[in-house]
Amino acid sequence: MVRRRQHWQWSAFARRIGYPLYVFVRRKGHNTKDASDLTQAFFARFLEKRYLRSVDSTLGKFRTFLLTSMTHFLANEWDKSQAQRRGGGCQVFSLE
Repeated sequence: MVRRRQHWQWSAFARRIGYPLYVFVRRKGHNTKDASDLTQAFFARFLEKRYLRSVDSTLGKFRTFLLTSMTHFLANEWDKSQAQRRGGGCQVFSLE
């Protein structure tokens, strides 16, 4: 019963917070499909890393925490998309 209640609370939370985060991502310049995918990935990471445990009301507003977390997430995703594999884009030549 507890697990079902937690699931309901999380889905209500995601419905309430999801759209504003989606709009935030859209305003950062992402198209609708990418913004939707990034928002879903953010929620998956948020659950996986249990970020709600690090929320402290004395440090500021929850909204600021979410937007800052999303900004860091977007920056990390951008870094991943721009990373090249070892030797990517370079021409290999022999030193002999």
